[in-house]
Amino acid sequence: MFARRRSGVHRTAIASPKNIARRTTMRASAIPRPTEPLPYTLTTGRHSTLGHTGCATLKKPIVSLPRVATAAKPLATTSRAGSTSSVRSTTLRSSTVANKTIAAPTARTSNMARAVPVSSRPPSEVASLKSEITKLKEELKTREEQLKLTSEVLEMQKTNLTHSNAQLENAKIKLDLVENCKITLEEQLKVLKENMQQKTAHNEEMCQQLNEKEAILRKLHNDVVDMRGQIRVAVRVRPMLKAEEESSNDGIEYPAVNAIAINQGTKKGTTLMFEKVFTPLFSQKDVFVNIEDFILSALHGYNVGLIAFGQTGSGKTHTMRGGDAEEEEGIIPRAATFLFRESKKLEATGWKFEFSLSFLEIYNNEAYDLLNNHAAVKLRLVNQTVTLDGLSDHPLTKQSEIGSLLRTADKNRKTAATKCNEYSSRSHAIYMWKIKAHQQAT
Repeated sequence: MFARRRSGVHRTAIASPKNIARRTTMRASAIPRPTEPLPYTLTTGRHSTLGHTGCATLKKPIVSLPRVATAAKPLATTSRAGSTSSVRSTTLRSSTVANKTIAAPTARTSNMARAVPVSSRPPSEVASLKSEITKLKEELKTREEQLKLTSEVLEMQKTNLTHSNAQLENAKIKLDLVENCKITLEEQLKVLKENMQQKTAHNEEMCQQLNEKEAILRKLHNDVVDMRGQIRVAVRVRPMLKAEEESSNDGIEYPAVNAIAINQGTKKGTTLMFEKVFTPLFSQKDVFVNIEDFILSALHGYNVGLIAFGQTGSGKTHTMRGGDAEEEEGIIPRAATFLFRESKKLEATGWKFEFSLSFLEIYNNEAYDLLNNHAAVKLRLVNQTVTLDGLSDHPLTKQSEIGSLLRTADKNRKTAATKCNEYSSRSHAIYMWKIKAHQQAT
């Protein structure tokens, strides 16, 4: 017994030699298969007229028939007694077109019908498909959330872009304002430069005139100094000590501002005339004011010398060096202050000054450097000029530096007690300023 499927219909038959021979003959005379594939509709039925153009069946209206599921029944076979041929069973076939069942006519009808088998999937495959559907739904949900988030970000970016565009417009407006201000400032700067050039030229002219007048004033000042005397002698009288007042009958009179007379008892003394007489009423400041013109001549390039001469205890050191208090300062510290102050005034006219200080002591016909550990100094006469070999030179850049140098010199000086002065200086001290001045305009 064998089964063969052709055109979707199962047929069963009892095999016999005659049947086999007849089927072989029928197969040999079968119509050859076409070279082109048949239309899709022709593969659904057995009749060749289905699906062809002009078929009467296709021209009829399609009747929708419900699909009836029937249980599968065994194919019925009939056979005649003593006959070796099998009787073909006829079955009712149906084909589905466009999801609607259409009953296909058959050449033979039979009460025996076979149900079309319903395809089904195994449970494992169904579960797998359901799982895959669930995953796809979750992935779709995730994609939707991402799409929503992307949309929100896009909206935010659009808002930021709008804000940035507004800022850009404001920046452009500000840039235009800055450009306008720049143009205005450039014009103002140009005007200021022109004014500055004019004022610079005017200042240069005024400075030239000032230098000329300053030179005239310097000359006039020094002429006045010369007229008053290049060599002047002044006298300063110190107050008498208590012991001197008790033991002396001498008296001092001041007939004029530049005259002095010393009386010996009742006998009138000779009146002596000087350029200036400083009585005990004159302070340290009053004494210095009367010699300021000499110090100023030093800034003008003249050599100036001040000499304090007198016996022991007459007040030479007090006049020249003075005390530590400001009102007790002598000529030396006051001259340093005056030089720095006046040099600043002259610097406004283009002058530049450099100061240096040296302090020399002469004791027993030997010279010593008071600012260099009392080192010996050798004096030589070269071309009518005294040269001091080994004397140190200390530059001064500010007034405060003078105090420490003077204290060092005071510590190194030779002193001894006398009847008139317990701390009398036993040497001659020479205080020297070196001034270098230059002016670019001249």
